[in-house]
Amino acid sequence: MNALFTALEKLRLNIKLIVGFSVGLLVVEESGGIVLANPAGEKLFGYAAGELVGATLALIMPANVIADRQAGAVSSVAGLRKDGSEFPLMLSLSPLPARGNRGRCVSVAVRAAGPGA
Repeated sequence: MNALFTALEKLRLNIKLIVGFSVGLLVVEESGGIVLANPAGEKLFGYAAGELVGATLALIMPANVIADRQAGAVSSVAGLRKDGSEFPLMLSLSPLPARGNRGRCVSVAVRAAGPGA
């Protein structure tokens, strides 16, 4: 019972961290499907809570963005908001371990770049 409580407490803290993170955070499958988007990421691209989950990364940035960049490197790409406007975007990729039937995923930290960012 104590181990279960400890695991649940860790999960609660991880969720609180992801939701409260001021930088946009996305978790993306190898196929490009978005499996997680925190509130800062949703707001950055102009989407309401839950709208990005299940969509593909190509909806908000170039489809090849993960394949063309190295993990840990900060890159500049064009982001695309829900209203169709483009904006300069800085991103950093971090590989995540494979979990269940999802296979490998990548964590994508994003923030607006340039004037007014």
